[in-house]
Amino acid sequence: MNKKHRRAETAPMAFGDDWPGVFVRGDNAAYYAMILKQFLDDPDSLKDNIIMSSVLNGLVSTLSGCIVTPEGDPVDCQYIKDFNKVVVDKPKEK
Repeated sequence: MNKKHRRAETAPMAFGDDWPGVFVRGDNAAYYAMILKQFLDDPDSLKDNIIMSSVLNGLVSTLSGCIVTPEGDPVDCQYIKDFNKVVVDKPKEK
């Protein structure tokens, strides 16, 4: 986590000692969705598009950061408190 800004970044994230997953910020999610849709609609569109290829390679790298090493540690991960300590129930509607 970026200590200066104290916000979660798009990256592998683990709650307490649970398995890591991936947190994707909204701005990154929109961009990933757009590029993945274009790729699925036309796989050849990535052939000569360095930017799209780079973004998808970054996504692969982010997902790979959740791989747990033989020692039991994720390759690259943000850690936050136990899930039950940070999640609150959705407020009931009036």
